[in-house]
Amino acid sequence: RRRTKRLAHDNWLNVSVVGRGRNYNALGAVIKVTTGNVTQTRVVNLACQYVSHAAIVQLFGLGDTDFIGQIEVTWPDGTLTSQYSISAGQIVKNSPDFGLIKKILLNKP
Repeated sequence: RRRTKRLAHDNWLNVSVVGRGRNYNALGAVIKVTTGNVTQTRVVNLACQYVSHAAIVQLFGLGDTDFIGQIEVTWPDGTLTSQYSISAGQIVKNSPDFGLIKKILLNKP
């Protein structure tokens, strides 16, 4: 019960990537989210398990952190894009050609 209460107040960030050409899902892209001195890393893939698959949109749990210092994406072709000063509680969409292309800020309760 305490865990459920705490999770309802924890912050998060969803990162979506859009690749080029045939690799529209940007499979192989490496996403790093840095908050303070903590960096979380996710690799975009379609790894399958029994009756499931990995999500294309990457979820980063941030605990009580309200602010992301940097989002860095290394694209499959080696291109690097970075965004700075991002607020928690939103969905961000990135492209190798334009960097951050969309932010959807969701209202917090």
